[in-house]
Amino acid sequence: MKKVIAVTSSRADYYLLRPLLMKLNMLEGIQLEIVVTGSHLLKKHGNTSQEIKKDFKKIHPIKILSSKTDSLAIQKNLPHYLKNFLAFLSQSKPDLLILLGDRYEIFLAAIAGLFNTIPIAHIHGGEVTHGAIDDPMRHSITKMSNLHFVAHEEYKNRVTQLGEEPNSIFNVGPMVIDNLIDTKFYDKSKLCKLLGISKLEPFFLITLHPETYGNNNNLRNIQQLLKALKKFSDHTLLFTAPNVDYEANIIRAEIENFVIQNSNAYFFNSLGSPLYLSLMRNSSCVIGNSSSGVIEAPLLGALSVNIGSRQSGRVMSKTILASSFNSSDIFSTITRALDQKGSYKLSKLSPKDSPSSKIVKILQKTDFHLKTNKKFNDLT
Repeated sequence: MKKVIAVTSSRADYYLLRPLLMKLNMLEGIQLEIVVTGSHLLKKHGNTSQEIKKDFKKIHPIKILSSKTDSLAIQKNLPHYLKNFLAFLSQSKPDLLILLGDRYEIFLAAIAGLFNTIPIAHIHGGEVTHGAIDDPMRHSITKMSNLHFVAHEEYKNRVTQLGEEPNSIFNVGPMVIDNLIDTKFYDKSKLCKLLGISKLEPFFLITLHPETYGNNNNLRNIQQLLKALKKFSDHTLLFTAPNVDYEANIIRAEIENFVIQNSNAYFFNSLGSPLYLSLMRNSSCVIGNSSSGVIEAPLLGALSVNIGSRQSGRVMSKTILASSFNSSDIFSTITRALDQKGSYKLSKLSPKDSPSSKIVKILQKTDFHLKTNKKFNDLT
């Protein structure tokens, strides 16, 4: 029996991991356990740990020390997480640790895995996001990992550049493909019922996360976005919550105040994958700086207005329109997107495209006795 532990710290990474974890949980010879932490355990973010408990039996919560998003609070969370991850993995001793993405909670879990000599499988490495602090953590996780499941050939090349053995890197595609294959999309009347909204069409789906790298001004950024959206009084504005990142509370407070003052605006802590993807598919435009606007939206044939530099560096589809954090630029870019609505169609995906199925097949052929003292693979 091989023990596999996966770590999830937000609704974003869980809905990408879930199809893979469901498949692994059904395999003979695999004992799957889930470490749940971060925003999953916060009421104001929907307490999404309850959804995970419905899916899996062996859950291990690691509580967040502080839900505040100022720099000092986040820094205090770091030793708290590391201490708890080290203690848990030292006691649990899994054969494999599965990590997705680049958040600081995931980075600290990787450090704990490294110091406990636990092999790590990392998903969605090799990507670049210039406007967030994620890059150094993502690339560091790559260097601590033994298996790499990437979303694009360009990202595979980048992981190779980081000195990883080519035979340990697998381009399986973006994990969201699984959700697009399996999801039964809701129609507009069902969406209205689920959201408790009488009128939905036309609408924008909006998610703004903090920019956490470089010269950012998150208060000004959200104010410029809201100033632009104010001009679209004929559209329903659906906001989802920002990540638990530096200054996220500033963004959240501005949105909540905007929703109070504008009857066409609504705010949701957590929507869940089927509802979120259905909204994205039916929206007039996806707006903000979430990775979902760059990865999921193009696959759904939805247009995106990507604002600022948080996602800068990712592979961009022609369905993504770039804007600065200037209200006039945001307004004109959204208007341009509306002129192009209907130009793109939903991608045709089948079970053979499933990244989670590809990963399971690879893991079934893998000797879990992977060496954690890897050699650096020099490019010649």
